[in-house]
Amino acid sequence: MINYNSKHDGISQEVTRAGYCLFRRDNQWFSDNDVEVQKIIDSFDSVGYLRSQARARVVEQSQMHMQQVESEYPSFERATWPTQKAEIEAWGFDATSPTPLLDNIAIAREMDRVALLNRTLIKVSTYNEQAAYLAGTRQKIEDLIDNSSDLDFISSINFEG
Repeated sequence: MINYNSKHDGISQEVTRAGYCLFRRDNQWFSDNDVEVQKIIDSFDSVGYLRSQARARVVEQSQMHMQQVESEYPSFERATWPTQKAEIEAWGFDATSPTPLLDNIAIAREMDRVALLNRTLIKVSTYNEQAAYLAGTRQKIEDLIDNSSDLDFISSINFEG
């Protein structure tokens, strides 16, 4: 019989990864090698495991928030964003800097070049603010995870964005 009462996941995966079985019968835990499985249970770092799971969960959730922002644009357009950003930042420092990509967008839209450049500058700033907020929020949550040893807190924390 095994001495095991954790309500948090991870130990059973570690036992399986080591090649053993852990099962419950009549509210008692058993395995195919009680001595070795008990060693795994006794040495298992629940806090470290749950921190790792929480970090991965929060990264995935924060990425989903950013994908919602980006989903409003087709992938081919998103692929031009680094160039658009570089052009608009250069233009912001020096109004004589060339902006060939943005110029072509303005032509295709039949829009005044300077008006488009100003709109792009606002959109780049807004995007950067959203990304910074999401990044900062994710990093704050990661700090909370790293500084806690409360298994219930760590296993329940999520990205709220």
